[in-house]
Amino acid sequence: HPPSDVRCDLPDEGRRRSHEPGRPAAAGRNRSGTPSRPPDARRVRQQGDRQAELWTISSIAVIQTKTEDFENALASLNEALKLRSELGMSPSQSRDLDFYLGEIYEGFRDLERALEHYHKALAASQAQGKQGSLSRIQDRIGNIYYRMEDYAKAEQYWQKATALDPRQSVYFAGLANNSVRLGH
Repeated sequence: HPPSDVRCDLPDEGRRRSHEPGRPAAAGRNRSGTPSRPPDARRVRQQGDRQAELWTISSIAVIQTKTEDFENALASLNEALKLRSELGMSPSQSRDLDFYLGEIYEGFRDLERALEHYHKALAASQAQGKQGSLSRIQDRIGNIYYRMEDYAKAEQYWQKATALDPRQSVYFAGLANNSVRLGH
């Protein structure tokens, strides 16, 4: 059985943001031409296990996001959000959905919407006391503020990320690049 807390953590290494919103993947297929909805998702739906269905759809959306198939990932996550609502689950029980929506909107270069979803993911993680995901979310928010040229806010979030997980050198790299922009 999948966990009641929908979590689909995959590493962020090597993530690229080259997809153009005007160039969708073929319907039902990702950019590499493989089916976007594997048979296992249909089988889980037929079995009637709604939480397993939510977990499966969420996992598929994560893979679609990581392969930059943003249109299908957005459709999958919207389906997962609808299912989450039907199951009566709170957003904190599936906080990664908002994190991956942030990544999708970041891929579409819609930074405002990405920031909105990252903040929702942050609030849900804080409400649950999930320290492990906080630094990763703080980093993404810092990155968005940096790209929006709000360097003071970027610094605040990267400082929080480094305080939570000082082993992540990428957070320090963000702070260093940001310091140059701030003239420190």
